[in-house]
Amino acid sequence: MKGKLSLVLALCSIVSVPWRQVECRQPQNPEKTDGARAKTAAEWLAEQKKVAELIQAAGAGDPSAQCSLGNRCYLGQGVPRNHKEAAKWYQKSAEQGNAQAQYNMGVLFSRGQGVAQDYKEAAKWYQKAAGQGAADAQNSLGMLFNNGRGVPQDYEEAALWFRKAAEQGHAEAQNNLAVLYNDGHGVPQNYPEAAQLFRRSAEQGYAPAQHNLALRFENGQGFPQDYKQAADWYGKAARQGYAAAQCGLGVLFDTGRGVSRDYAQAAEWYRKAAEQGCAEAEYNLALLLDAGKGTPQDSTEAIKWLRKAGELGFAPAQNNLAVKSMKGQGVPQDPKEAAQWFRKAAEQGHASAQFNLGALFSNGQGVEEDYVQAYVWFSLAAVAGLENAAKARDTIAQGMTPEQIAQARDLAAKWKPVKPKETPDIKSDAAVSTGTLRGKAEGGVSTRRGP
Repeated sequence: MKGKLSLVLALCSIVSVPWRQVECRQPQNPEKTDGARAKTAAEWLAEQKKVAELIQAAGAGDPSAQCSLGNRCYLGQGVPRNHKEAAKWYQKSAEQGNAQAQYNMGVLFSRGQGVAQDYKEAAKWYQKAAGQGAADAQNSLGMLFNNGRGVPQDYEEAALWFRKAAEQGHAEAQNNLAVLYNDGHGVPQNYPEAAQLFRRSAEQGYAPAQHNLALRFENGQGFPQDYKQAADWYGKAARQGYAAAQCGLGVLFDTGRGVSRDYAQAAEWYRKAAEQGCAEAEYNLALLLDAGKGTPQDSTEAIKWLRKAGELGFAPAQNNLAVKSMKGQGVPQDPKEAAQWFRKAAEQGHASAQFNLGALFSNGQGVEEDYVQAYVWFSLAAVAGLENAAKARDTIAQGMTPEQIAQARDLAAKWKPVKPKETPDIKSDAAVSTGTLRGKAEGGVSTRRGP
């Protein structure tokens, strides 16, 4: 074949479409307590007296005292922090039917704190507490059924337990049930119902639900499209530190939808999310840094964030890194490095990366010349609708034998995209309840948006 095929060396830009992943959210720390002033000697003595009375009552078999003592051992309040000791007192209380202690035993087995991690045991204790109407336990049990941990995966059963907790006003369960309605898992797909559940949860201040509600307003799913409402709800979640919402708000400022276009604000919100490890935000921040929009132009800093996003498996970032490696923009010109990044993105189904990888194989740049592989990647890019991909495939075919073409077609037909490693949609983690039995579970699907 005469001549070399040109690569599509265009950098990807911000694309405002839903990105179906789970937000890279930092788990809450149930052991972290607010700072408090130092106790006076009298207060310390009163506290020690209270602990001594609690230990006496717990030793005498009082289930409420046993659970309270377990809380103190777990948190290190008035006694040394000791999860094994906490588990001992929770179990004594739980075996007497104390629902909070039963729930907390489920949490300890789920986390492997003070006991060996055992999701079957966690499910057993959640079931006991859930049967008594404990909303946290109902939500956590739903999480286990959703994720198939300790119990067979069963979306209908997950929906049943999420619903029981949601009907008690449990914000996390309302969000989780909404996700099942959104996806049609265990319940008929129903966008309006999902939207209303997201709203109920969001109005209680639950950040993942606020983000999900914003996404519905942005895309007109379950509600009329309303960018101003989207910006408002993204803002509520973003100010709570929720990374996906910070990225979503950044995109609205970047594109001027629902708010006045403000690249500086966009850069600020992207950075907040990027610093939490949100790949989409890292990528978008890199674009602004590269262009000098809303922030001083800094190619080195842009490459740093682009690489972080690429290493997290974000295909547009991987494609852009490959383009820069081919052109020598901000990094040394290196076709081999480019080929590696194009492959990572191409394997996820990124059409431009597939075309570019095909071009490298056809030209022998960064990889050994291989017309079969070139044909495969051109074919996949063509199926994805990339302009000129079919023409490139047909051109490369002119230099191939019928056997090679048949082999390439077979490989293309069998190809399946590789998905980057993701966290579970609904987390099966929960936080020990040291007070009333609601609002402590930590779960929640975030149907996040990003480029």
